[in-house]
Amino acid sequence: MKHRIKKLVCIGISAFVLNGCSVFSSEKDVVEMAELPVFDATYQPKIAWSQNIGSGVETYFSQLQPNADENSLYVASREGLIKAFSVDTGKLKWSVDLSKIKNNRLNRSARFSGGITVADDMLFIGTENAQVFSLDKYTGDLLWLAQVRGEVLAQPAYSMGIVVIHTTRGDLTALDSLTGKELWTLSNKLPKLTLRGSSTPVIEQGAIVYGRADGFIATTLLKNG
Repeated sequence: MKHRIKKLVCIGISAFVLNGCSVFSSEKDVVEMAELPVFDATYQPKIAWSQNIGSGVETYFSQLQPNADENSLYVASREGLIKAFSVDTGKLKWSVDLSKIKNNRLNRSARFSGGITVADDMLFIGTENAQVFSLDKYTGDLLWLAQVRGEVLAQPAYSMGIVVIHTTRGDLTALDSLTGKELWTLSNKLPKLTLRGSSTPVIEQGAIVYGRADGFIATTLLKNG
């Protein structure tokens, strides 16, 4: 008797599962997507000007991106070339090549990877060589070069005279924007396995907000870390 009851229960469960599968495998979608409206574009963008710099990043991972202020567009190549163009006309304002400076002799090139950040009268850009460059945004002159502990893949953040660098080692380092002197460093332990890359810090109300490699979002004080 007990055996017969168990058999009936198994048959009932099987029938229920199969019936459920038939519902979900129905050809008709459970969720019907709305049709996209058809409209005629009233504005067609046109290319105002175009310029080239460098030869791209090839197969290397890079978060390098251009940046602009009200008058100029600043662009960098991975090898170390930085150019400033007029936003309105695309005319070249200045160009500087930092690929062959003394500090890069063992690295073949500047290997720019994080930036460009525009702040006040300066530009900041980080490298895979664990360096941070500061340039005069009007002339391209090198103001200072700072060494940090780890690759700089994330765009440097700036506020109140302080440049904040997030390295691939997990360190958060604050530099004096005028001298490049290290003000403080906050170290974060990395997981045993991580994806290559770093989040760009955000500075608001005297606090730094940044994403860590362990998946947590952290905050710290800009003034002292």
